[in-house]
Amino acid sequence: MPAKGQIVNFEEPETLEQGQKYYLRNEVKNVGDETGTFRQRYVLRWTGEEYISSPLDILPGESGVFVFIGGFMPGQDAIFDIYLERGPQWVQDDYHQTIIKLGFGQPHVTIEKIDFPESQYPGKSVEVTVTITNTGLTSAYTAMRTLYHWNGQENTTKWIILDPGKTAYMKFTFIMPNQDATITISLLRLHNSEWVTDDSKTITVKLISPPPPPPPPSKWTIPLILCIVGIAIAVIAAPLFKGR
Repeated sequence: MPAKGQIVNFEEPETLEQGQKYYLRNEVKNVGDETGTFRQRYVLRWTGEEYISSPLDILPGESGVFVFIGGFMPGQDAIFDIYLERGPQWVQDDYHQTIIKLGFGQPHVTIEKIDFPESQYPGKSVEVTVTITNTGLTSAYTAMRTLYHWNGQENTTKWIILDPGKTAYMKFTFIMPNQDATITISLLRLHNSEWVTDDSKTITVKLISPPPPPPPPSKWTIPLILCIVGIAIAVIAAPLFKGR
């Protein structure tokens, strides 16, 4: 079968406030037997505007990601017609419709709970699970940033869409250093094309000192063991000699 594209894992907000920037993200899987070149065509129904993505080559059985960074939420529901097309003739392989409802009020993402071990040995893996909830009124584009205090390193996840009232779980792991591990976890939210901090918490995993290694054997250890073995043999053999 020749190359054929299929839209999978579409990420779209449920509701946005007027003036908020919208982003759409989805995967496209090549379900055919040959490498294919694909693009997506976005039609904005409320204006009639049309946008075409850059083409993407996808191997058989593999997936590619399309991200549409559009304009700003209008004063009405935003309806998108999204066509997946395959080159070189750009025939339509798949179709998806996105409807973003017009909302009122901003989102707000909060840290509900952080699950982590109280302590760990150095060099061991530590897993942290962060439970987050959108307590605001509209959908949020949110990401998590972690700051590792012992080395100054920062990591930021890719953004996810969190609709109002919804909960998500974000996980990360790190290797326990040779000291207490203090980490600041921050939730970032995209607002008016800028990242703002919605919530932040700091945790500390205490270091467990490993037990000291056993001392090396002394020079008297082996002779002492041989002496004990010799005494034991003599005790066992004594009755045998008495009976003769």
